[in-house]
Amino acid sequence: MATRLCIDGQWTEAGGGALPTRDPATGRVLEEVGTASRADVDAAVAAARRALSAPE
Repeated sequence: MATRLCIDGQWTEAGGGALPTRDPATGRVLEEVGTASRADVDAAVAAARRALSAPE
């Protein structure tokens, strides 16, 4: 199951748990995807800001 997030080039467990994705025709769970916690979002935004402010 894909419950991890890539933040700042590193794979980390999603702090917000997992969200099932279902086949709309059968309702069967196809996969679970990670959901970001507030801390995950803060870390991703901080990493993006560092990347944008880094010299080329």
